[in-house]
Amino acid sequence: MSTVNEIALGDRSFEVHYDRIGEDLWRASAELIDEMHHIKTSLDIGVPDLRVRDAGIELIRTPLRSCAGICGREKRLIGTKTKDLGFKVFRLFLGRGGCANVYLLFGLSGPGFLNVYYLNKVKEGTMTQEAYDTMMKNDCIAHGKRFRGAP
Repeated sequence: MSTVNEIALGDRSFEVHYDRIGEDLWRASAELIDEMHHIKTSLDIGVPDLRVRDAGIELIRTPLRSCAGICGREKRLIGTKTKDLGFKVFRLFLGRGGCANVYLLFGLSGPGFLNVYYLNKVKEGTMTQEAYDTMMKNDCIAHGKRFRGAP
């Protein structure tokens, strides 16, 4: 294992993927790779209820053996609605005994699922573009009335 002095910690790679794995199930997965870490997370999200059905953490490379202590905590996300993931992920994975890297991965993949899901519904013709636009104007700060026309 390299020492911290030998590692370029500024180079980090994050990837997020959304895959339909069943008629009523999607997987939101995220991965971090840098010289000290290779971590993967996954959330299986049921539709149309938008609840986490399963969650996983895979620690492929970590700087400390004790990092494995975070594994298992992700199961507490099961049953959480995607709109509530941000707060729950914050509480579970930041602070003492947490892992900021796992927090980032779940924070990237979970809340981002909603946009991908609804855009796919428009593409498939099960949601109109107008309904999507209305939803975004009501629910998204960037599309809201207060920000229309802002640079």
